[in-house]
Amino acid sequence: MQEEKKRESLAIEDQGPSTTLFKRLDNLKWSTWHTRVALILGTGWALDAFETSIVGANINLISKDLGVTDTSSQALITSMWTAGGIVGAFVFGYIADNYGRKVTFLASLVLYSLFTVCTSFSQSLIFFLIFRTLTGAGVAAEYSAVTSSVAEFLPTSYRGKVSALILGAWTVGALLASIVNVLVIPKFSLHMGWRVAFSIGAISAVFALFARRKMPESPRWLLTKGRDEEAEQVVSHIEEEAKQPNNREGIKEGPYEKYSTNDIFSLTFSLLYHYPFRTLFACILDLSQAFGAYGLSSFTSISLLKLANFPQDQYAFMLFLGALSTIPGTLLTALLYEKVGRKVLLPVNFALAGISVLVIYPCAVSQNITYFYLGNMFYQFSYTMAWNTSYPMYSEIFPTKYRTTGIGFAVAVGRIGGFCAPLVLNWIYFDTGNGENAIAALLLCAFFFFSVCIASIPWAIYGIEGRGKSLEECIE
Repeated sequence: MQEEKKRESLAIEDQGPSTTLFKRLDNLKWSTWHTRVALILGTGWALDAFETSIVGANINLISKDLGVTDTSSQALITSMWTAGGIVGAFVFGYIADNYGRKVTFLASLVLYSLFTVCTSFSQSLIFFLIFRTLTGAGVAAEYSAVTSSVAEFLPTSYRGKVSALILGAWTVGALLASIVNVLVIPKFSLHMGWRVAFSIGAISAVFALFARRKMPESPRWLLTKGRDEEAEQVVSHIEEEAKQPNNREGIKEGPYEKYSTNDIFSLTFSLLYHYPFRTLFACILDLSQAFGAYGLSSFTSISLLKLANFPQDQYAFMLFLGALSTIPGTLLTALLYEKVGRKVLLPVNFALAGISVLVIYPCAVSQNITYFYLGNMFYQFSYTMAWNTSYPMYSEIFPTKYRTTGIGFAVAVGRIGGFCAPLVLNWIYFDTGNGENAIAALLLCAFFFFSVCIASIPWAIYGIEGRGKSLEECIE
């Protein structure tokens, strides 16, 4: 592709002093410091899962309390969460590239906590939607800042598989939501139950915020801003914490590019100009998985449960089993990530996700509770493998100067699909065919997963394979 040969036009200052800092990071052995960082940064995925699961399981409860009677308004409850994600991902992706990863992943938790509390006090649908939108913006900030920080800190040999494992924090959030759904919400009134659940999420985020305060800034980002001494201090501190001496032997030195701050539109235009193919591919990945994740979650709670004649009081348990099903999906992806490689694993896993969506239909129309449980578990397992494969790739296909902007742009495009999916799928179900048109809705959902298989063909030819390569080697 010609994009890799284009000359960089972003405002670049003079080449700085030679540095081996990023190579020292890549050559570190795994330590307790890396484990601590992985656990702390994984909280964002847990919060997203908690929010999605709480709303999915209690959408009828919330609707009844707020006086919502039509399915379109119910679907909007999910859609406005992703609408906030569109803005949050794009804006905070830019902020993380220009003002730092740390300020972004701290701000995201502040926004999430604040507006989740506000959501719990909502007395009408309009205020609920406003605060849900703002909360979604806060959580979306996590995607770019955390995804990039994880990749920029982890040693090369561990980056792919550990990134996939960190995404497994989604399971933790989903399981916590299931426990809250079963043990906490029923103990309160219709008016208070879901509000208490939201408050639990906000309190969890506050604890995560305190844990992140001592997280260092990404040395790779510091180097691009000419803050070499700070970057050296961070890397030396990591080596000290990891009990591994500074060893420059065998490391070839080279300059690290520095760049000045640009406005959000100039930086985005420069990204699209220099890396159109990579950006398009990332957008397709996120659009596909977001359409499936948010669309099917809403479609199941609003429409499929009725078609399957599934008892509403067992939905929380179904979510619990679904969350458990993501564990083997996460572990298998992590196991295969560095062995098989991204280019092979990606289309296979997305094809499996598409098939699992189609399997849900016969499980639903059978009106057999056991079949519906199994169909949902198969989907959760397959979908987890798909999105756990795609997200670690985002950090590998963009250079440090564009990394969070590129991820944020792709996530913003994906959240457009996440916004439309609940509205479109439920509209297809109720208003096309003879009503209860579940097969058409599920076919559309499956199509988005299968589209990644098609997009993977040119990527296999022209794209990069990040297995065994440093982040810098992925851009060369």
